[in-house]
Amino acid sequence: MKISADTIEVIECFLRRYEKDYMFFTSSFYFENISQLNLRKLLVDKIIDNTEFLNEDLSAYILDLSTWFKSREDNFDELQRNYNFRYRIKKFEVVIEKLNHNLNSHKYVSKILNDLFGERIILDNVIHKEQEIKKLLDNLKEESIIYRYYYRSDGNYHAFHCYLQDTNNQLPWEFQIWDSSNAVANYLEHDRHERERKEKG
Repeated sequence: MKISADTIEVIECFLRRYEKDYMFFTSSFYFENISQLNLRKLLVDKIIDNTEFLNEDLSAYILDLSTWFKSREDNFDELQRNYNFRYRIKKFEVVIEKLNHNLNSHKYVSKILNDLFGERIILDNVIHKEQEIKKLLDNLKEESIIYRYYYRSDGNYHAFHCYLQDTNNQLPWEFQIWDSSNAVANYLEHDRHERERKEKG
């Protein structure tokens, strides 16, 4: 049974919980795996041949993320039972594909690898409460709960994308907020984008 609650309250609760999860995992991982790379200033072209980062740091990050997730799986399952909620960890092979796809694009690693772990919540009234949501996200940004956000309106795709990143040398996480009326079109656009990325290699 899905819980019916105020859209703004749900978003705030989810993002505050997400930030706690992010900080717990990040502080634990980077305590053992110190990184000196400024991912917000490091171009994809510079990292693709960095075997230490790809085969050790990035691989370890995804592996540890999977282990952490398994310890929290019951919590995520409960969220799925109560809300229209999804989550996923990107596979290492998909991450490498994404990096290769963005070669020669003059994009930074932090922007391309911004969703190794991602969550999405689909709610009613996101469109109608767009300004209230922006105000909430601005406040959460001031509190350093989120690092940045934007409203993505790309063809038939419409959603809020929020990012958490504690420092320049730590990988970010992504949180998406969809309006229920956009869900079908967003899924179709997402699938189309993935097909085109794979076709282009």
